[in-house]
Amino acid sequence: MTAALLRSGFAYFSDEYALLEHPDMRVRPVPLALTVKPGAAAVLAARYPELAKLTAHRREDEQLVRYLPPPPLPPASRSQPVGWIVFPHYAPDAETALHPIGKAEALQRLMRECLVLPEALDRPGVEALVRWMREVACLELSMSDLDEAVRLVVESCGARRD
Repeated sequence: MTAALLRSGFAYFSDEYALLEHPDMRVRPVPLALTVKPGAAAVLAARYPELAKLTAHRREDEQLVRYLPPPPLPPASRSQPVGWIVFPHYAPDAETALHPIGKAEALQRLMRECLVLPEALDRPGVEALVRWMREVACLELSMSDLDEAVRLVVESCGARRD
């Protein structure tokens, strides 16, 4: 999904994680290579013809992957405010749909994946997260069709892409 959104004009900060700066909760770019798994390679082939020429690497989990180099960062790259959090979920038989989810559910999902460094998340930190979540649109994207998923995200979130 990230690779497809890049080809649709969205800026790239990271594919696997987001670094939020405290106290303003802006996201910092960490543009590492995008990992393309075997099932995604065919879907992305039209958008990334160079993908077939990239060397396949065997990861520790024995999965064969290719790494798409990240796009170059613009010279003035800096942290940006977060406007949307989209939780994607692929299922081959799913209807491709984008719909809002509640802030509490979104915060729970984020916290299941959260790693707080350099210190533990304390009460002021939790309060800052809750205040931040009030300003962020939280969406769930179920998808089976990449083109339709990209169209929905562009329509909903594309007004501010950089």
